[in-house]
Amino acid sequence: MTARSGGMVAAPCPVPEHAERVRNYDYRYVWIHDQCYAGLAVAADRPHPLLAEATGFVAAAVNSDGPALKPAYRTDGGPVPNQRRLGLPGHPGGTDVVGNRVNRQFQLHAPGKALPLFAAAARHDLLDADGVAAARTAVDVIRHRRTEPDAGIWELDNACGRTPGWPASPGSGKPRPFPPSAPASSGRGWPQASSPRPTGAAATPPGTGSAARTTGLLSEEFDVTQHQPRQPASSFRPRPTAGNQRPPRHRIIVPDSRIITSERGENVVRARIRRWRAATVDAWRTQLWPVPAFAVLTAIVLGVGLPRLDARIDEHLPATVTAYLFSGGPEAARTVLSAIASSLITVTSLTFSLTVVTLQLASSQFSPRLLRTFTRDRLVHASLGLLLATFVYALTVLRTVRASLSDQTAFVPQIAVTVAYLLALAAVLMLVVFLAHLARQIRVERMMSEVHADTTATMNHLLSDAEPHSRAPLAVPADAVVLHADRSGFFSSIDDHALLSAANTASAVVYVDRLPGESLIAGTPVAHAWARNGDELDGAAREQLQRCIAQSIDTGFERTAVQDVAFGLRQLVDVTVKALSPGVNDPTTAVHGLGHIAALLCELARKDLGPRILTDSDDQVRVVLRRPSFTELLELAVAQPRRYGAKDPDVLSRLAMLLREVAWSTTDPEHHLAVATQVDRLAATIDRQDFDTTEHERLHGEIRAAREALIGRWPATPTHVP
Repeated sequence: MTARSGGMVAAPCPVPEHAERVRNYDYRYVWIHDQCYAGLAVAADRPHPLLAEATGFVAAAVNSDGPALKPAYRTDGGPVPNQRRLGLPGHPGGTDVVGNRVNRQFQLHAPGKALPLFAAAARHDLLDADGVAAARTAVDVIRHRRTEPDAGIWELDNACGRTPGWPASPGSGKPRPFPPSAPASSGRGWPQASSPRPTGAAATPPGTGSAARTTGLLSEEFDVTQHQPRQPASSFRPRPTAGNQRPPRHRIIVPDSRIITSERGENVVRARIRRWRAATVDAWRTQLWPVPAFAVLTAIVLGVGLPRLDARIDEHLPATVTAYLFSGGPEAARTVLSAIASSLITVTSLTFSLTVVTLQLASSQFSPRLLRTFTRDRLVHASLGLLLATFVYALTVLRTVRASLSDQTAFVPQIAVTVAYLLALAAVLMLVVFLAHLARQIRVERMMSEVHADTTATMNHLLSDAEPHSRAPLAVPADAVVLHADRSGFFSSIDDHALLSAANTASAVVYVDRLPGESLIAGTPVAHAWARNGDELDGAAREQLQRCIAQSIDTGFERTAVQDVAFGLRQLVDVTVKALSPGVNDPTTAVHGLGHIAALLCELARKDLGPRILTDSDDQVRVVLRRPSFTELLELAVAQPRRYGAKDPDVLSRLAMLLREVAWSTTDPEHHLAVATQVDRLAATIDRQDFDTTEHERLHGEIRAAREALIGRWPATPTHVP
């Protein structure tokens, strides 16, 4: 059955997988490969209207979705609905099913089958400008997604591996190798889509060159001038290898570039000292009391020591020095010191009040997790410390001033009083600086920029730049020993070298599958361990590893950025979502927050986010530390803003631009798959909103731009030049 749109449905009703089986499948949709086969069949005879209709339908789908091309669509070109049951009796032994899971699949043969169809249409002079653009897009999709796992033709999930460098050649069903040399890039890892096509022996391989000369490219590269498919392209399925096999559950992908050899002796000691120092400094910097307390102690020491120094040297000071020191009597000294002490305690109270108000504002208006950003501000610490120190110093010196009495001589500590005067001047200047700094710090843009800077520093400290690496699966045995947390709290850091030493001693492998920043509950699993040689761990080894995991994992009452890469994203997402709440209603702040999130995601896309591997001196894997994947970080960054900002077109527009920027910043197929999934979800969110036609067109245009970025295109924004 063929609709007016040219789409041909596969079946008129849901069809069971087998008779008397429960599973039914809804095939009342247009499959891309069916369209292509039908068009190629009639093209073998003569130019038929069915060929033009099939080509038009497929070209529209390719141009609309690009790298997110689905295997099937509705007859009107819309997405296939999600699979669900109606609760009605279906075929014997089954139930009625509506929708199909194909709407969540990627099948590489869909753009692959489109290319011979476009070539056949070109031979019959039926390929218009939209068809040429679709051919170019299909070539780019094959090139950039050929190494990703896909759903084959009958699988339910994207589980089929694909040998890198050996894509199935559409129309032939046989793999074709790519030459070792790659075409020139455009400076960001993507080739220019419009670069001149090489000729002769160095001709561009399938999917890597320009599709400007569509007919020539398709006829040469895919040999469709005499197209006789010997077997369906989908029947070609590479043999699973370590490089393309989808890891099953409880498997860890171990890349060789992430392996860290065990350190011994002083190196281990220095590493532990550095980690302890980093954790201690972070903990102390987020407290308001350490610097003021140290300043008060210093003031007491100076308040006691300087008067004693005065008693020893005041009579021996030359006139050139005493001319600059305090020269008043005991009453004048007491008046000065009393005025300093009384005024400074008032100013200090005001400063503390402003600090508390700022903390309350940051917590209620932005996010409670931003309090750490303010409480670790060094200028705030220095201001409170100087004000309190000046007050305490003035009181301490005041007790040493003596008037002339019958049993004692007058004593005025000139140096000490002069220092009190200088401290009072410094406190006044510090108050002015503190007020100016406070006015700048309470601006949300400043807070977000500080979070951005802190997160970037954490990423640079914890993550290395991504490099090409081989991957080998490391299976976690079913009989692996479960190691538990001994206390509850947020997972803040782990002493990996202590864990490595324990794993070496026990001849075991330890896999820590909880992430820094997660909430741990005492008695729940945090890691698995098993013997390296395949034997069962004995009781002593289990106890040793359990003690070590308990001592190595540090927990706290709040998340920190010591080893938590995702904490900065969490803070920025909180600010963005808070701005979208009805009580705040500040979408501009949300858009600015998404800008910072986009910048961090682009930086993360260039980092190595795989598990951290520690090996022993024989290069045997001993410890595997899980780290958040790019897919998890992207979900963290996009999910809540998309959900709570669904009714604001500006927020949705910035989300589309975020995904476009991230797609442009990475060449990793896994990253592209994650971005493509988020683009689809964002498009579905836009479709559900009650926007006017103009807003829908603008947002869908930005969705198309994000999909084009996945295949290396960034079209210029049109403008009018006088």
